[in-house]
Amino acid sequence: MIRTLLINNHRSILSNDLLEEIATRGNYDLIVATEPHVYSAARPQWVSDTNGDVAIRRVAENREYGLYRRAEGLVAVELNEIVIIGVYISPNIPLGSFQDKVFQLQHIVMQSHKRVLILGDFNFSTTAAGAASSNARGWILEEFLAITGAVCINDGMPTFKARGHESILDLAIIDRRMDPNLIAFTVLSEETGSDHLAVSVVISDHHTGTTWQNITPRLTNTQIQLVVRRFARKIAEQVQINPDMFQEIIVEEIARVPHRTDKYHPVCWWTREIEDQRNLMQRCRRKVQRMRTRAGMVEESNLAIKEYRAARKKLNFLIKQTKKRKWLELCRVLDADPWGSAFQIVTKRLGRHMPMLNKDTAAQQMSILFPREEMENREEITCVRDRFTQQEVINAVKKLNNKKTRGRMGSWRQLSRALLK
Repeated sequence: MIRTLLINNHRSILSNDLLEEIATRGNYDLIVATEPHVYSAARPQWVSDTNGDVAIRRVAENREYGLYRRAEGLVAVELNEIVIIGVYISPNIPLGSFQDKVFQLQHIVMQSHKRVLILGDFNFSTTAAGAASSNARGWILEEFLAITGAVCINDGMPTFKARGHESILDLAIIDRRMDPNLIAFTVLSEETGSDHLAVSVVISDHHTGTTWQNITPRLTNTQIQLVVRRFARKIAEQVQINPDMFQEIIVEEIARVPHRTDKYHPVCWWTREIEDQRNLMQRCRRKVQRMRTRAGMVEESNLAIKEYRAARKKLNFLIKQTKKRKWLELCRVLDADPWGSAFQIVTKRLGRHMPMLNKDTAAQQMSILFPREEMENREEITCVRDRFTQQEVINAVKKLNNKKTRGRMGSWRQLSRALLK
C-alpha cells in the first residue's frame, strides 16, 4: 500500500511541522505539500518544483522514489510503478496560463505508460469533485478528465474552511489504469495549522487488472437514444425506476451491439516494405517520447531524435517512390484497358452516388450520339429492320442496369431512359 498525505501549508512553519507529525503518526509514505515553508522545502529530503510552490517528501525510509518531472507549479516522482504528481495552481494567474498548466498535465498523463495519481491545490470549483457548480477553470479541468479518461476521486467533502466559507480546492485525480476498488480517499479532521484540511489517499501498489476503462460501459448515440426511449415508456407506464433496472437496460443495449467484421483496405500503393518502415518509424517515435519524460538523458534523447528523423525521412522517400511507380503502372494499364483497375479505383472513389445529369452533360452526350456533321455528310442507306423491332429496342434499354458502365459512345444509362420518355 502507498499512503499519501496532501495539504496546503500557506508557507507556515507551524503547519509544516504539524503535517510531518500527522504523517509520522499515520505511517504515511509520502507528503505532498502545496505552498510549503521556504526553508522546509529546501531540505534534501524534499523534492520541489522550480518555484517552490509544491513539494513532495518521502516519510518512510524503506520507500525509494525517483524524480519523474519538474516544472513550474508541478513536481512528479515515481514510486513502485506509480507516478505521483504534486500540483499547485495559483488563483491569481490568468485563464490562459491555467489552461497551459492543464495541457501540461494532460501531456504527462497521455505519454506515461504507468499509473498516475495527481494531488494538488487547483483553486477552483468543479462538479467533478462534488461542488454545486463549476466555474470557467472547472470546465477546463472537466474537459481534461474527458480527454484523458481520468477520474476525480473526491467524495464531496470540503477541503477548505475559512470565515464560515467551505469549498473543495484540494483534488485527487487518478487515471484509467488505477484500480478503482483499491483506492481510499479521506478528508482528515485533525488540526493542521492551516485553513486547508489534510487529505489522505491510500492506493494499492499492486495492479490487479481492473481499471475504470474496462468497467465503464460504452454506448453509441443510437443506443443512448434507445435507452432514453425505453425509460420514457417506463415513466409513461408509471413504473418505478431503480438503479438495478437502469443497469439491466444498459447491459441489454450493449449486448445488442453487432461486432464489426469489415476491415480497413490499404491504398493501392501500399507495400510490405512501407509497412515495415512505418513500424520502425513508430518505434523510434515512441522511444523519443519516453526520453523526453526522463531527466538527465540529453545525449540519449538527441540520438533517439536523429534515429527518428532518419526513419521518417526514409519512409517519406519510399512512399514517394512507390506512388510514382504505381502511377506509371496505372497509366500503362489505362492505355491497354480503359475499364481495368484504373476504372475500378475511380468508381470506388465516387462511391454509390453517380454524377448528376445536367443540361450541359445531356447536350454533350446528344452530340456524341447524333453528330450533326456525320448526319449531313452521310449517304442514304437502307436499314435492315427485319432483325429487331422498335419495341424490342425499348425493352432492351429498360432492362439495362443503372450502374452499367458507359459503352464505346460514352453515353449514360440515365440519358437512354430519358430518350425513351
